[in-house]
Amino acid sequence: MDNRLGTGTTGEEKAKEYRANTDEYIRPICLVQVERTGKDQRSARYIHAEDVHEYLVKVCGIPEEQVAIKTSEKDDIEGLDLFDRDCQVRYIITKQALQEGWDCAFAYVLTILTNPSSQNSLTQLVGRILRQPFARKTKVKELDESYVFCFQQRGRDLLENIRTGFKQEGLADLAGRVVSDSGFEGEGVEQGEKIVEMRERFRKFSGKILLPVFVKREGDSWQRVSYEMD
Repeated sequence: MDNRLGTGTTGEEKAKEYRANTDEYIRPICLVQVERTGKDQRSARYIHAEDVHEYLVKVCGIPEEQVAIKTSEKDDIEGLDLFDRDCQVRYIITKQALQEGWDCAFAYVLTILTNPSSQNSLTQLVGRILRQPFARKTKVKELDESYVFCFQQRGRDLLENIRTGFKQEGLADLAGRVVSDSGFEGEGVEQGEKIVEMRERFRKFSGKILLPVFVKREGDSWQRVSYEMD
């Protein structure tokens, strides 16, 4: 769980390079879904929010101000502007609090430490990391993709659940863009991005917006239909 975007390159580094080149600020955030959050629910059988918090801070050396817990009992991000350049949060630990009604375009990485039984809830959770900062691509590969890491599910099964969920939500075009890293045994990249060139006869229309109109025949010519007159 190191908020890694791409092989061997952290999203933080890529975001800093992008800011230096464009002056646009992006701070990649990793969402971590755990099994338990309540004070009385901490045990060795389940992965608790405090377990993850301690691991990130004590084992990974993440500064404590960069790790937040978002649950019904504890809300470290309440009142925070996650888009603010002075905000330090880079990891948000939750169970279900971010599945609906929450949106942060800086959320890039989802780490699933549970075994989701609901396909719908999984689709909602993945949806939290699909927003593009500033609603446009950066043209930096690592910053134009979202990443999902899982612990208790096989990568292939998780992929199929995500794809099926997108299709059921009417997002079949996104389902075709969900691919696995070659790190899963027996799996490779199943579908890459295809660049479609513009056909020659349409090149003269490049950069223009053409809208259909209603016309009527008058003698040897065509006239645009007027709503008021016709």
